[in-house]
Amino acid sequence: MVLALLYLRFLFVLPRRTKLLCFIAGGTYIGGALGMELVGGYIVTHWGEDNMAWAVASTFEELLEMLGASIFIYALLSYMSSEKRSIVITVVEGDSISSP
Repeated sequence: MVLALLYLRFLFVLPRRTKLLCFIAGGTYIGGALGMELVGGYIVTHWGEDNMAWAVASTFEELLEMLGASIFIYALLSYMSSEKRSIVITVVEGDSISSP
């Protein structure tokens, strides 16, 4: 909870579009994780795990979680591209940690 409060300040200084995308991503992820977990729990309690309804609910839960994570990644990359003109990533062959 403390960590969430610290990140709220960061979230509110972001541009409006990025902030909106972050809220949508969080809502989608939490909706999938909590909402579909409740639906899946209800299905398992009444009919067990060995049926199509539970498989669909479980798949939809994972879909919403991945969609939320994808929206968040898009929001971060979109923000990065609006702040910087270019980003250079260098891949170096070999081990970067030198051993004694």
